Amino acid sequence: LAIAARQKAKFEGWLKFELARELEKKEGIAAIEVEKFNNGNEAKNLFTDIAFRFENIQYYLELKTPTVSWRMDGTQSNPRTTTPNFDSITRDAQKLASSLHYEQRNSRGIVAFVLFPLRPRENRWETYFRRIEKALDINSPLNEHCDFVKGIPLSNGNTCEFLVCCFEYPASSVF
Repeated sequence: LAIAARQKAKFEGWLKFELARELEKKEGIAAIEVEKFNNGNEAKNLFTDIAFRFENIQYYLELKTPTVSWRMDGTQSNPRTTTPNFDSITRDAQKLASSLHYEQRNSRGIVAFVLFPLRPRENRWETYFRRIEKALDINSPLNEHCDFVKGIPLSNGNTCEFLVCCFEYPASSVF
């Protein structure tokens, strides 16, 4: 994670397989697939990052690792702006909700993301969370579904934080 933080390098592909590996270890979880094709959305060519079954419910997980473009000592500058990274979370959630309408009953969607690198006690990300909540019509604050990973070392002795968030979308998405 330290290398990703210093370089502001996204790591979604690696994280996808790490999560799938951990899911395999959990009792009762079956049919784990990475990059699962959504059968009902052939025209749109939509894939879900991770799919699995648990207690007769099919889960579809969309994963993002957005970086922030804010300057921070010990990290490389990032030519990408922050807004498109947050917009990609909204787009993936909407894609997930759309694909759930095509799937069988008892399907649930999960959106998970890791926002990084953040200065310790940084809160500028909260403005972007309000935009996501509004765009997705989420009633409970996203930060209630998040936790910090602290103390990620940077190249100059400073540290940063990663914000890990996970929420069901659409809320109560059992069809």
